[in-house]
Amino acid sequence: MKKTVGIMILAGLVAGMTTHARSKREKKDFLRGKAVLAALKELGEPHYIDRMKVHEFCSLEIGETYFHIYSGELKKLGYHIIFYDNHENYLGFYETEYEPTDYEEGAILLDSGDGENFYEIPIGAKGPPDTIRIDGMPVKFIKSPTNTGEGKGGATAKAATPDATMPGTETAEEDKVLKPEFRTWTITFKGKPVRARAIFVKQEKNQVFLKLEANGKEKAFSLYSLSKEDQAYIKQFK
Repeated sequence: MKKTVGIMILAGLVAGMTTHARSKREKKDFLRGKAVLAALKELGEPHYIDRMKVHEFCSLEIGETYFHIYSGELKKLGYHIIFYDNHENYLGFYETEYEPTDYEEGAILLDSGDGENFYEIPIGAKGPPDTIRIDGMPVKFIKSPTNTGEGKGGATAKAATPDATMPGTETAEEDKVLKPEFRTWTITFKGKPVRARAIFVKQEKNQVFLKLEANGKEKAFSLYSLSKEDQAYIKQFK
């Protein structure tokens, strides 16, 4: 009897050690910040902002998997909260002005600025929600356009596009019309560049109207307060 109990205890210890070892192996799938930055740089905006610093933040165990989260500190303003799955596939990011400073079971905590209160980004079994609220404002999850599920970075694979030479892949003329999308704009305000996610609405002479993603409001900006890249972008819609 004692021998049987001893075997059961030993088996339990071995099982526990195996589970712990497997858990540690999964956490080791955390990519280095430099590898993440290189992959995002290849994707370009909005996933990569010039002079962005990427830091490893945490791994969250949700159900039977891990999500690996990175903090992308923007040189001029704000942060990208960057998500990878446990197979090294880039999932996407949230953009926020609040710094990620802590985490708990199933959530990332953002410092509200007073050092005492935090805004929460909840993470479910399916990963980051499509939309969350930070300080009462809706914030969308900007998904990776290249997540193929094949691992090893995910962000380095190019999105598949139809081959125009193959029969049945012709694109209708109306589908070729360029349409505005939400993107990150750089606007000079009181002598300082400020970044904001918005969509181009229209241009009236030297006034550019943008709809802000954060609150859905439409605002007018001087054409010359926008960066050269933004001005070039607008010219596509004339």
